[in-house]
Amino acid sequence: MPEMDGFEVADALHARPDIAHTPIVFMTASVQRDEVEECFRHGAAGHLGKPFSMTEFRARIAQFAKS
Repeated sequence: MPEMDGFEVADALHARPDIAHTPIVFMTASVQRDEVEECFRHGAAGHLGKPFSMTEFRARIAQFAKS
């Protein structure tokens, strides 16, 4: 992303009280443990490593869908 990286975006979203509760799922090509842990340090609700299947994507999003 040209202006901010994903960590900065997550931090900015969490700083806004009106949307701070919105779950963030990082979708990255990185699946190294330390980098995945960094996602969670920035408030990630989940992580998907690329490439991922649509089944994986739907399952991860379904975890956060309101009934």
